[in-house]
Order: sequence, then C-alpha cells, then structure tokens
Amino acid sequence: MIFKNILLASCCMFINFYPLNMAWAEPLIILEYSSQNQFSVGDGKNVFSIDPNHSENYIVQAGDSLNSIIRNFYNGSGLDWRFVQLSIVIANQQSFAKNNPNFLFSDSKLYLPGKSDISKLLMGKKVGRKMLSQTNPTKPQNIYFFGG
Repeated sequence: MIFKNILLASCCMFINFYPLNMAWAEPLIILEYSSQNQFSVGDGKNVFSIDPNHSENYIVQAGDSLNSIIRNFYNGSGLDWRFVQLSIVIANQQSFAKNNPNFLFSDSKLYLPGKSDISKLLMGKKVGRKMLSQTNPTKPQNIYFFGG
C-alpha cells in the first residue's frame, strides 16, 4: 500500500514538473484509510465501560442538568459525551421540552443507555428501557433551564 502511494505521488510529481507543463501544480495529499475501529475503552472502572449492555434509570432531581448527569454516570466510560447527550435526548424525548437538552423536566425518568444501546440509537433503531414506577400524574412538572 505504501509502495502504491509513493509510486502515485512520484508519477504526479513527474507530470507536474515536466518542462513542457508550465502551469503551477496544486499540492498532492495522500490519505491512508484504516478500516480498523479505534475507540477508547475507558478507565476500566466505570460500569458503562466494563459492560456494553449496561443501562440505568435515573429520576431527575432539582438542580440536575444533562451535563451533570452525564458527568456522574459516564465519566471514565470512554464514550464521547456528545453521542451520549444525543442518545439520552433521543431515548427520553418526553423528558425534554422540544427535544432541547437544555430544557430538562424535573422528576422525569431518564433511561441512560449503554454502549450497545447508543450504537443502536445512532443507527436509528429503538432501544428498550427498564421498567420504572409511575409518578403521580397530578404533580406539576417544573422545567429547569441550563445553558447560555
């Protein structure tokens, strides 16, 4: 593969520097694609990094933000927090006002997906959630806003 890249680069350079070719040549950049999946495995202590099928349920408390929840549960998991945030919002659309991660309803039940569930969500598949007890439907919901 490296030999092919060197041969291709030298042919392009010969054509561009040939004396009859008076036009200026653009630089040639050769990128090598690796088909191996490379990802962080985490610190080995976080349960989300140990078990890819692990998921949890969490009830939003006063003062919680989505980022603080992600920090508490996914810190050291090796997962990119942007994918985690997106996955939590997709899996819990009823917990966010207009699917906005900055508008989180208090006392809502969040399903915190694991690595395998995040992969499914990013591929457009539905994920299952663990059964949670029902809250009192007459209790008013508060919206907490966090953001700029």
